[in-house]
Amino acid sequence: MALEATGVTATNYVFENLAPGTYTLGVKSVFSSGSSAIETMEYVHDTPVFTVTFKVKNAASAPIAGASVTINGVTLVTNAQGITTIDLLNGDYAYVITKTGYNVVNNTLTVAGANVTEDVTMTGIEDAVATQNVVLYPNPVAEMLTIVRSNNSNAVVEIYSNNGTMVKGFEMNEAQKEISVSELNSGVYFVRIIENQTSIVKRFIKN
Repeated sequence: MALEATGVTATNYVFENLAPGTYTLGVKSVFSSGSSAIETMEYVHDTPVFTVTFKVKNAASAPIAGASVTINGVTLVTNAQGITTIDLLNGDYAYVITKTGYNVVNNTLTVAGANVTEDVTMTGIEDAVATQNVVLYPNPVAEMLTIVRSNNSNAVVEIYSNNGTMVKGFEMNEAQKEISVSELNSGVYFVRIIENQTSIVKRFIKN
């Protein structure tokens, strides 16, 4: 297909809505006394891409490093600032974001002729607190933490640090269990008890 512009008096001209591909451009000057030879050059018109920036944070607005972002068949990982980027064509995209200790995020975004910044808040286990029927003591704790619950059915217990990393895991089939946390660094931790496909989460502070 040939596109032609005539009567151009400016020093530049824009051809709009070109499909991606390789084009030969030709320019001929026309004078009252005649015209010049056609000067040609090859031009490759690429499909435009736009940068999508993911900014992933927790409920406290702190960045989440190491979160996996899967979009358009590619898996990215957020940096220390909770940021990762990808270049995409115009279109609609589904994405999934995962990080240990946080709920999975499933969402979509649209690229429409401009860069996109996608701000994502991941809710961690600290945001899904179901504290009924579970007691932790002492709290704060220095060495031995006691977990008390209302039954002795089999359960899986996981302990997470404040950044979502699981630091300890074990099974519990008693109503009361004492565990050592002396090896943990000082800070905030979360005990997650998984029982009968439900989870109960409690927070404790390690001195």
